[in-house]
Amino acid sequence: MIASRRDTTKGQSADDIMSRNFVCCDRMGRPGTASAMAKPDLLVATDQFLEFLAVERGVSYNTVAAYRNDLTQFVEFITDENGRDSENGKNWPDIHSADLSRYLVLLHHKGYSEKSRARKVASLRSFFGFILEEGLVSSDPSDGIRPPRIGRPLPDTLSESEVTALLESASREGPRAMAMLELLYAT
Repeated sequence: MIASRRDTTKGQSADDIMSRNFVCCDRMGRPGTASAMAKPDLLVATDQFLEFLAVERGVSYNTVAAYRNDLTQFVEFITDENGRDSENGKNWPDIHSADLSRYLVLLHHKGYSEKSRARKVASLRSFFGFILEEGLVSSDPSDGIRPPRIGRPLPDTLSESEVTALLESASREGPRAMAMLELLYAT
């Protein structure tokens, strides 16, 4: 385990941060956790990653909680999908990109937004990068997984009357203001 040191952002030790009761919530906001269903090795690796985030990277409590929620949800998916008890379930080396793809499809069918799914992909990519560095897996199953594209909203445009009013107000300011505004309008 990573040595305990003071978290510079909150003035709390890693043990303080990690000992808090992180609770995973389902889509309806009901509390729950995966610890009763998940294979212990799955949870040990996630706890090590969360401790790494808190201690080494100094991320905030809310960030650690979001990562815990995302990873716990994925562990529940893997455990539920196997239909086995925790003694015979999958472990991290048994996870493949197909498992991640099925998870993302499930999230889409459950109505998660593109932003939420993209955040969960980012959490999983960070986690798998960590366990790859730690030697817990030989390859990163999240390499081929791309997050959903998050569309950018189109900018609001001015109406013709607003543009006319803007040009008229610039003309009162002088030729320099009018030239700058026309240049901006033309581009």
